[in-house]
Amino acid sequence: MNDSAESRERLVMEYFDVADGRKEGNLLELFTDDAEVYFPKFGVGKGTESLVDLGQGLHRIVRSIQHQVDDFRIHHAGAIVIVEGTTRGETADGLTWQGGVTISGRFCSVFETRGGKIARMYIYLDPDYGGVDAGRYPWPGDGDHARSPSW
Repeated sequence: MNDSAESRERLVMEYFDVADGRKEGNLLELFTDDAEVYFPKFGVGKGTESLVDLGQGLHRIVRSIQHQVDDFRIHHAGAIVIVEGTTRGETADGLTWQGGVTISGRFCSVFETRGGKIARMYIYLDPDYGGVDAGRYPWPGDGDHARSPSW
């Protein structure tokens, strides 16, 4: 079995294509039976049952999601593939977001592969896709802090 950086990246990209519906397939078949998964507010889970639980929970809060694969930054470190990117979509409540435009929608996912499958997937993002929780934090405005600092 080819275990090159390119084959690991293809596996990770297949995950995004199947998850977003650009390709037919069964997500669970891309993972090892003992795969470990992390998602904010979900915590760490192990095995395919945890992957199913995560997916079912996510579908309760998100109506649609698309990863902007053309804008991905992909990094390799041995059996690890790191993907930085943005998403766009709509929450179950009808709020929309687009990473890079709205405050929500940026992510970083760390994948570890083993034997041609994903053995570990840790997703780092703010799960407040609609931005409804932004008022609890002290930063002003719409989250666009690209302007020059005042110091």
